[in-house]
Amino acid sequence: MRVVLDIHFDGKNIDDIFNLPCISGITKDKNNKPIASLYRESTEGRTTLSLGDHICQYASGKWQVYGSTAAESVNHIGKYRYE
Repeated sequence: MRVVLDIHFDGKNIDDIFNLPCISGITKDKNNKPIASLYRESTEGRTTLSLGDHICQYASGKWQVYGSTAAESVNHIGKYRYE
Protein backbone atom coordinates (compact mmCIF):
# COMPACT_ATOMS: atom_id res chain seq x y z
CA MET A 1 0.00 0.00 0.00
CA ARG A 2 1.12 3.51 -0.74
CA VAL A 3 1.90 5.82 2.20
CA VAL A 4 0.53 9.35 1.72
CA LEU A 5 1.47 10.80 5.12
CA ASP A 6 4.06 9.86 7.77
CA ILE A 7 4.37 11.88 10.98
CA HIS A 8 6.91 11.35 13.75
CA PHE A 9 5.33 12.09 17.17
CA ASP A 10 7.99 14.14 18.95
CA GLY A 11 5.81 15.98 21.46
CA LYS A 12 6.36 19.36 19.81
CA ASN A 13 3.74 18.51 17.17
CA ILE A 14 1.00 17.52 19.61
CA ASP A 15 -1.49 19.89 17.93
CA ASP A 16 -0.82 18.34 14.52
CA ILE A 17 -1.36 14.86 15.97
CA PHE A 18 -4.52 15.93 17.82
CA ASN A 19 -6.02 17.33 14.61
CA LEU A 20 -5.63 14.09 12.64
CA PRO A 21 -9.05 12.57 11.83
CA CYS A 22 -8.00 9.18 13.26
CA ILE A 23 -7.17 10.52 16.76
CA SER A 24 -9.84 10.20 19.43
CA GLY A 25 -7.87 11.98 22.14
CA ILE A 26 -4.57 12.64 23.89
CA THR A 27 -3.81 11.77 27.51
CA LYS A 28 -0.70 11.20 29.61
CA ASP A 29 0.96 7.88 30.42
CA LYS A 30 2.23 6.79 33.86
CA ASN A 31 5.42 8.80 33.25
CA ASN A 32 3.42 11.94 32.48
CA LYS A 33 4.26 11.82 28.75
CA PRO A 34 1.60 12.37 26.09
CA ILE A 35 -0.01 9.41 24.33
CA ALA A 36 -2.59 9.62 21.57
CA SER A 37 -5.44 7.18 21.06
CA LEU A 38 -6.73 6.21 17.62
CA TYR A 39 -10.29 5.32 16.77
CA ARG A 40 -10.50 1.54 16.42
CA GLU A 41 -12.12 1.82 12.98
CA SER A 42 -9.19 3.95 11.70
CA THR A 43 -6.60 1.17 12.01
CA GLU A 44 -6.10 -2.55 11.90
CA GLY A 45 -3.12 -2.33 14.24
CA ARG A 46 -2.09 -0.49 17.39
CA THR A 47 -4.50 2.09 18.77
CA THR A 48 -1.97 3.95 20.92
CA LEU A 49 0.66 6.41 19.68
CA SER A 50 3.53 7.21 22.09
CA LEU A 51 6.38 9.71 21.88
CA GLY A 52 8.93 8.55 19.33
CA ASP A 53 6.40 6.54 17.32
CA HIS A 54 5.33 7.29 13.78
CA ILE A 55 1.82 7.37 12.41
CA CYS A 56 1.18 6.96 8.72
CA GLN A 57 -1.85 7.15 6.50
CA TYR A 58 -2.20 4.86 3.51
CA ALA A 59 -3.88 5.80 0.25
CA SER A 60 -6.77 3.56 1.36
CA GLY A 61 -7.46 5.95 4.25
CA LYS A 62 -6.35 3.51 6.97
CA TRP A 63 -3.80 4.59 9.58
CA GLN A 64 -0.93 2.66 11.17
CA VAL A 65 1.28 3.29 14.19
CA TYR A 66 4.84 1.98 14.12
CA GLY A 67 8.21 2.53 15.78
CA SER A 68 11.37 4.23 14.53
CA THR A 69 12.96 1.05 13.18
CA ALA A 70 10.03 0.43 10.86
CA ALA A 71 10.04 4.13 9.92
CA GLU A 72 13.52 3.75 8.47
CA SER A 73 12.22 1.02 6.13
CA VAL A 74 9.36 3.22 4.94
CA ASN A 75 11.67 6.20 4.38
CA HIS A 76 14.29 4.19 2.47
CA ILE A 77 11.77 3.17 -0.17
CA GLY A 78 10.98 6.78 -0.98
CA LYS A 79 7.57 7.29 0.57
CA TYR A 80 6.37 10.77 1.50
CA ARG A 81 7.34 11.87 5.00
CA TYR A 82 6.25 14.82 7.12
CA GLU A 83 7.97 15.82 10.35
